[in-house]
Amino acid sequence: MAERIIIPRMGQTMTEGTVARWYVSDGDRVAAGDDIYELEYDKSSATIQAKTAGTVRLLCSEGDVISLGQAVAVVLADGEKLEDVNIAGEHQVANVATAGDSAPKTGTVPVEEPAKEEKKSAPAGPILASPMARKKARDAGIDLASVKPGKDGVIHAADVPAPSIVHECEECSRCGGVLATPMARKLAKEKGIDLAEIAEPGTRIRKADVLAYEEKKAAQAAAQAAAPATASAPAAEGGVRRVKMSAMGRSIAKSMSTSYFTYPTVTLNSTADMSELLRMRKQLNKKLENTGVKLTVTDILIKIVAMALRENEIINTTLEGDEILFHEDINVGFAVALDNGLVVPVIRHADQLSLSEIAAETRRLIEKARTEGTLPPEDMQGGTFSITNLGAYGIDVFNPIINYPQSAILGIGRTVDTLVMREGEVVSVPIISLSITHDHRVIHGVPAAKFLQTVAGFIEAPYTLLLNGRN
Repeated sequence: MAERIIIPRMGQTMTEGTVARWYVSDGDRVAAGDDIYELEYDKSSATIQAKTAGTVRLLCSEGDVISLGQAVAVVLADGEKLEDVNIAGEHQVANVATAGDSAPKTGTVPVEEPAKEEKKSAPAGPILASPMARKKARDAGIDLASVKPGKDGVIHAADVPAPSIVHECEECSRCGGVLATPMARKLAKEKGIDLAEIAEPGTRIRKADVLAYEEKKAAQAAAQAAAPATASAPAAEGGVRRVKMSAMGRSIAKSMSTSYFTYPTVTLNSTADMSELLRMRKQLNKKLENTGVKLTVTDILIKIVAMALRENEIINTTLEGDEILFHEDINVGFAVALDNGLVVPVIRHADQLSLSEIAAETRRLIEKARTEGTLPPEDMQGGTFSITNLGAYGIDVFNPIINYPQSAILGIGRTVDTLVMREGEVVSVPIISLSITHDHRVIHGVPAAKFLQTVAGFIEAPYTLLLNGRN
């Protein structure tokens, strides 16, 4: 029986995945356990393997973004033909499992039923096409359902006709022979966009092109409105290098946009004296010399934040509809910069962990992220609050963006030796900058300010952590 190789569910918020790389070619023989393709999703990647032996047939190309549960390849048993396989319908979708699981648990994701009006014209079975045929049809804006397949029942690149100019608008004089899909024409007409302004030689305008053009014009208008009334500078000369965003990049962009345009945020700034914390860190690291564990300032701050969240439970919340969810677990995420983006690993039950346990876990997560370039979902899910530290980069104060769907995030700036007055004398004190950005729908100004006060209190008297939990 044929095996469908699909886009499996790797995270609770995952809706699609990218075929980043094929490890096999169309028509190759594969064995059970062979690597089939590399899946990019959200901020991670995974290698998807075959569970059965047979001949693999590819249904899409590298770089294609495919919806959750949809087949990207089929492994045919001996004697089976691709045209005999029902690719459409319900597919098994792997749920999030523990790291290293070779056989994740499965559930089913039904393929969306087409509208009744579309059923009449829909093909009786799945459309079988080679990756090159799909790419050629997609670039030309041609519906594969209208293409006659070859003798083997599969549409090949040679079967896809070259694009032709189709005048589908009511006023051909306006379209000027511009190649565009019907959906693109309809959208452009609704928005009053002249397709001739978007058209490029030899290409067919699609819906995405119209939307991108609209966003570009809106951004240009906003920039012009914000610019001072001075003579405009000449446009920059030179070439432009276009780089397609990775799955991680798209995930970060989507998450940040959702947060930025959803939350009415306020950022409060404060400072704290780091003298006692730095002294305690030095003493504890001497005690830990023979254990292989070394405490960083971030490790101690994660513990401090966790204990502050215990005392200020409104900060450890999320908003769901018209209900505020108070999380009993305190799971602190911390941003880790990578060459290709960033990840936010989570320290679970941080309020219940000792400083040495937190240090060991942060070290494990950071090394894993920077070695592999990503982290599995189980290391990044379940966070209830996040911190981001830019102090090492010389930043004092900044407005961090909340890690959606959490309600707040703490930004940590650099520690600077500052002259202050103490008991009538001017002394140099290491001062750290703190910034909390919070969702004002859930957390008002006073609770956010009290949280910052609690954090500052622990920083300036870190030994009180010993009275509030494991150390």
